[in-house]
Amino acid sequence: MEPRRNESVRLFLWRMVCSSAEEREDRLPSTALHGGTQILTVGHMHNRLLHSAITDRIIRVFYDVHTELGAGHLESVYANAMAIALSDAGIEFQREVKIVVYFRGQAVGMFKADALVESVVMVEYKAGRQLDATWEEQLLNHLRNTRVEVGLMLFFGLRASVKRRILTNDRKHLPSAEQTGQE
Repeated sequence: MEPRRNESVRLFLWRMVCSSAEEREDRLPSTALHGGTQILTVGHMHNRLLHSAITDRIIRVFYDVHTELGAGHLESVYANAMAIALSDAGIEFQREVKIVVYFRGQAVGMFKADALVESVVMVEYKAGRQLDATWEEQLLNHLRNTRVEVGLMLFFGLRASVKRRILTNDRKHLPSAEQTGQE
């Protein structure tokens, strides 16, 4: 797209989001470049996303890692690189977090999530030629079985991709602390 047309599209989208001229003045549009894709952020619209400050930082680190390593590595290579990059960025995280699955208050299984960032964002790393629909379901299962409400699936493919999912705790059937033996 040529620069002038790109600017018109951006302003058109901005006008669609803002309902009045006064609101347009309060919500100045800005753009950011992530992995070669321009993302439009309009005023406070972007800040309404749950834990957006930390997810934005994680996504920036992800694109840096993908740019530096490129595609074609094993998932474990990307997980190790993300651990280094998250640490370098001063972001607190845990790797291979155990998640217990409960049914009617009793443990029925266990699995591991790739990372838990700042105790509020579950992260799954995926690598391959193309996205697989079952990976998104895996991320949702991680969210369903924890009190974590935000998940990111970071896909290290030929084209880097991010899937952000939110599952609020009021929509989950989680056991109480008494049922799990935790306090």
